[in-house]
Amino acid sequence: CALHAGRIVLGAALLQPKLGLCHGIEILPELHEAAIAARVRLDEVAPKLPVAPCEYSALDLYTDAAAEALGSADILFSYSVTWERDEQGRLTELSRALASRLRPGARVITVDVTLLPEVGDVRFVPIASLEGANEETGPASTGHVFEVVKETSKASS
Repeated sequence: CALHAGRIVLGAALLQPKLGLCHGIEILPELHEAAIAARVRLDEVAPKLPVAPCEYSALDLYTDAAAEALGSADILFSYSVTWERDEQGRLTELSRALASRLRPGARVITVDVTLLPEVGDVRFVPIASLEGANEETGPASTGHVFEVVKETSKASS
Protein backbone atom coordinates (compact mmCIF):
# COMPACT_ATOMS: atom_id res chain seq x y z
CA CYS A 1 0.00 0.00 0.00
CA ALA A 2 1.53 3.31 -1.06
CA LEU A 3 0.01 5.00 1.99
CA HIS A 4 2.35 3.00 4.25
CA ALA A 5 5.45 2.91 2.03
CA GLY A 6 8.69 3.69 3.84
CA ARG A 7 7.13 3.64 7.30
CA ILE A 8 9.49 1.05 8.78
CA VAL A 9 12.57 2.99 7.62
CA LEU A 10 11.12 6.26 8.84
CA GLY A 11 9.98 4.68 12.12
CA ALA A 12 13.49 3.39 12.82
CA ALA A 13 14.95 6.80 11.99
CA LEU A 14 12.53 8.48 14.39
CA LEU A 15 12.92 5.97 17.22
CA GLN A 16 16.71 5.92 16.98
CA PRO A 17 17.81 9.33 15.65
CA LYS A 18 21.49 8.50 16.30
CA LEU A 19 21.48 5.61 13.82
CA GLY A 20 24.02 6.11 11.07
CA LEU A 21 21.69 5.57 8.11
CA CYS A 22 18.25 4.08 7.57
CA HIS A 23 18.06 2.78 4.01
CA GLY A 24 14.91 1.50 2.33
CA ILE A 25 15.07 -0.64 -0.81
CA GLU A 26 11.94 -1.04 -2.91
CA ILE A 27 11.60 -2.62 -6.33
CA LEU A 28 8.24 -1.00 -7.16
CA PRO A 29 8.73 2.58 -8.39
CA GLU A 30 5.40 3.80 -7.00
CA LEU A 31 6.22 2.53 -3.49
CA HIS A 32 9.71 3.98 -3.74
CA GLU A 33 8.28 7.41 -4.65
CA ALA A 34 5.69 7.16 -1.85
CA ALA A 35 8.44 6.44 0.69
CA ILE A 36 10.40 9.50 -0.43
CA ALA A 37 7.23 11.60 -0.24
CA ALA A 38 6.63 10.41 3.34
CA ARG A 39 10.12 11.53 4.34
CA VAL A 40 9.60 14.92 2.69
CA ARG A 41 6.23 15.30 4.48
CA LEU A 42 7.90 14.63 7.82
CA ASP A 43 10.38 17.45 7.18
CA GLU A 44 7.51 19.76 6.26
CA VAL A 45 5.39 19.09 9.36
CA ALA A 46 8.19 18.67 11.90
CA PRO A 47 11.40 20.23 10.54
CA LYS A 48 13.20 20.25 13.91
CA LEU A 49 12.33 16.69 14.92
CA PRO A 50 15.47 14.59 15.51
CA VAL A 51 15.62 11.88 12.88
CA ALA A 52 18.42 9.65 11.58
CA PRO A 53 19.45 10.10 7.94
CA CYS A 54 17.17 8.23 5.54
CA GLU A 55 17.94 7.00 2.06
CA TYR A 56 15.60 5.24 -0.33
CA SER A 57 16.65 3.25 -3.39
CA ALA A 58 14.56 1.76 -6.17
CA LEU A 59 16.53 -1.46 -6.68
CA ASP A 60 16.11 -5.08 -7.55
CA LEU A 61 17.52 -7.20 -4.72
CA TYR A 62 19.69 -9.10 -7.18
CA THR A 63 21.69 -6.12 -8.49
CA ASP A 64 25.21 -5.13 -7.46
CA ALA A 65 23.88 -1.85 -6.05
CA ALA A 66 21.46 -3.74 -3.80
CA ALA A 67 24.23 -6.13 -2.74
CA GLU A 68 26.33 -3.13 -1.66
CA ALA A 69 23.46 -1.63 0.36
CA LEU A 70 22.64 -4.97 1.99
CA GLY A 71 26.28 -5.68 2.76
CA SER A 72 26.43 -2.61 4.98
CA ALA A 73 23.10 -3.25 6.74
CA ASP A 74 22.89 -3.96 10.45
CA ILE A 75 19.13 -4.53 10.38
CA LEU A 76 16.99 -5.61 7.45
CA PHE A 77 13.20 -5.64 7.47
CA SER A 78 11.21 -7.52 4.83
CA TYR A 79 7.43 -7.47 4.76
CA SER A 80 7.84 -10.85 3.03
CA VAL A 81 4.42 -11.08 1.43
CA THR A 82 5.42 -11.86 -2.15
CA TRP A 83 8.59 -13.93 -1.82
CA GLU A 84 8.76 -17.56 -2.94
CA ARG A 85 8.22 -20.14 -0.16
CA ASP A 86 8.88 -23.82 0.36
CA GLU A 87 6.29 -26.41 1.42
CA GLN A 88 6.84 -25.38 5.07
CA GLY A 89 6.16 -21.73 4.25
CA ARG A 90 9.79 -20.60 4.70
CA LEU A 91 11.20 -17.86 2.48
CA THR A 92 13.50 -19.72 0.07
CA GLU A 93 14.49 -17.15 -2.55
CA LEU A 94 14.90 -14.34 -0.02
CA SER A 95 16.92 -16.56 2.33
CA ARG A 96 19.36 -17.43 -0.46
CA ALA A 97 19.71 -13.79 -1.55
CA LEU A 98 20.30 -12.52 1.99
CA ALA A 99 22.75 -15.30 2.84
CA SER A 100 25.01 -14.12 0.04
CA ARG A 101 24.69 -10.40 0.82
CA LEU A 102 24.35 -9.79 4.57
CA ARG A 103 27.30 -9.75 6.91
CA PRO A 104 27.52 -11.86 10.07
CA GLY A 105 25.75 -10.26 13.01
CA ALA A 106 23.14 -8.51 10.88
CA ARG A 107 19.54 -8.89 11.99
CA VAL A 108 16.65 -9.78 9.67
CA ILE A 109 13.03 -9.10 10.55
CA THR A 110 10.23 -10.83 8.61
CA VAL A 111 6.45 -10.71 9.00
CA ASP A 112 4.41 -13.92 9.38
CA VAL A 113 6.96 -16.17 7.63
CA THR A 114 10.43 -17.37 8.51
CA LEU A 115 13.73 -17.71 6.72
CA LEU A 116 15.39 -21.02 5.95
CA PRO A 117 17.45 -22.07 8.98
CA GLU A 118 20.58 -22.54 6.85
CA VAL A 119 21.86 -21.59 3.39
CA GLY A 120 25.36 -22.93 2.69
CA ASP A 121 27.61 -21.74 5.51
CA VAL A 122 25.12 -19.09 6.68
CA ARG A 123 22.57 -19.73 9.40
CA PHE A 124 19.55 -17.57 10.22
CA VAL A 125 19.25 -18.02 13.96
CA PRO A 126 15.85 -17.06 15.44
CA ILE A 127 16.37 -14.63 18.33
CA ALA A 128 12.88 -13.19 18.93
CA SER A 129 9.25 -13.23 17.84
CA LEU A 130 6.51 -10.76 18.60
CA GLU A 131 2.82 -11.14 17.84
CA GLY A 132 0.55 -8.15 17.40
CA ALA A 133 -2.25 -6.55 15.42
CA ASN A 134 -1.66 -5.86 11.74
CA GLU A 135 -4.28 -3.90 9.82
CA GLU A 136 -2.86 -5.06 6.48
CA THR A 137 -2.71 -8.83 6.98
CA GLY A 138 -5.49 -9.54 9.45
CA PRO A 139 -6.11 -9.45 13.17
CA ALA A 140 -2.66 -10.71 14.15
CA SER A 141 0.81 -11.02 12.66
CA THR A 142 4.07 -12.32 13.98
CA GLY A 143 7.35 -10.51 13.51
CA HIS A 144 10.34 -12.86 13.45
CA VAL A 145 13.87 -11.65 14.20
CA PHE A 146 16.92 -13.60 13.04
CA GLU A 147 20.64 -13.11 13.46
CA VAL A 148 22.90 -13.89 10.51
CA VAL A 149 25.63 -16.32 11.59
CA LYS A 150 28.37 -17.46 9.24
CA GLU A 151 29.85 -20.82 10.11
CA THR A 152 33.62 -20.99 10.06
CA SER A 153 35.13 -23.77 8.02
CA LYS A 154 36.03 -26.82 10.09
CA ALA A 155 39.02 -27.34 7.77
CA SER A 156 40.60 -24.09 8.98
CA SER A 157 40.32 -25.01 12.68
